[in-house]
Amino acid sequence: YNLLLGVKWRQAIHHAEDNNLLNTGLYGSRPGRSAHDPIFLEIMQNETYRASMKSAIHKDLNATSCYDRILAWIANTCSRRMGVNQMVTEVNCRMLEQAKFYLKTTMDVSEEFYQHCEAYPIYGTGQGSGNSPHVWCFISSTLFDAFEEKAHGAKFYSYDGNSSIQIYMLGFVDDCSQQVNDF
Repeated sequence: YNLLLGVKWRQAIHHAEDNNLLNTGLYGSRPGRSAHDPIFLEIMQNETYRASMKSAIHKDLNATSCYDRILAWIANTCSRRMGVNQMVTEVNCRMLEQAKFYLKTTMDVSEEFYQHCEAYPIYGTGQGSGNSPHVWCFISSTLFDAFEEKAHGAKFYSYDGNSSIQIYMLGFVDDCSQQVNDF
């Protein structure tokens, strides 16, 4: 089952990359990108502000325990948007709803279990799930896209004014930052 999740969501992440479906500000769980990229961009932004004597607002955010807080229906919707087959997302969602969780200690495994229900819902895609990194990337991309529609972002220009770049959010897995400036 975990192999199915890993393979299908890995295919989806490559499909999303090939078709430019992912937000450009995301760096986590994506092929060809690393944790160093957003740090380098932040250093360059700060150096630009320092050298130009211009100000900006920069806000860091951390989605603590993000994999444990994923709602299955949001995961499925965002995954479908990126190309995961509906049947595969339904299997994943039903498994998360019907899974029985037993407690394991060094002494033994409990006879009783707990399970997702409306009164006590269990969120997340599961500990060690093969699709969790990709699911979070798809959800983050959707959220970054929504942010870009309303935000101003930070715009940077080349010294001669011929080139410019607009940066709204930068993120690596559960850490992201927002920025705005006015040059």
